[in-house]
Amino acid sequence: MQVVKADQKLNQIISEINQCVVGGAKYFLRIGQLMKTVRDESLWQLSGAVTFQEWAEREIKFRRSHAYSCIACFEKYQHLIEADPMLLNIEQSRLVKLLPFANGDERTEELLHMAKEADAKGFENNLKELRGTKAPDTCEHPIEEQEECQKCKRCGIFHKITDVG
Repeated sequence: MQVVKADQKLNQIISEINQCVVGGAKYFLRIGQLMKTVRDESLWQLSGAVTFQEWAEREIKFRRSHAYSCIACFEKYQHLIEADPMLLNIEQSRLVKLLPFANGDERTEELLHMAKEADAKGFENNLKELRGTKAPDTCEHPIEEQEECQKCKRCGIFHKITDVG
């Protein structure tokens, strides 16, 4: 009985965390849209700031890089996420990390789906491959030099598959 309650509690927590991630992505893109408006319409000048960067740092407490990352994420991802709201399940830092590789709608959409589906290690390995470096989970040896293994779903340990019979 206690295990069921703990399972229910864990499922509720997971659900709430996922809702927060979706909310965070929505707000992150909205911040990008608002920052873009302030920048593009030079509204930052109304505050007496000399530059957009100065305004962002003084009024919003954002470093220049963060302000521009918010704007870039809005510009590159908003229309794709509007078309597929399930892409809101992507954590903000992943959106930022994908920016250098998000070139063209088809490629960007593919990257967003990867970011949504990959676990933390898989996402980082994919980023390494995108940067042109070998990910630690990549083997380039011929197939005949490889062995079949199974991964335990509980502990993640790999076990060699041996032929029986």
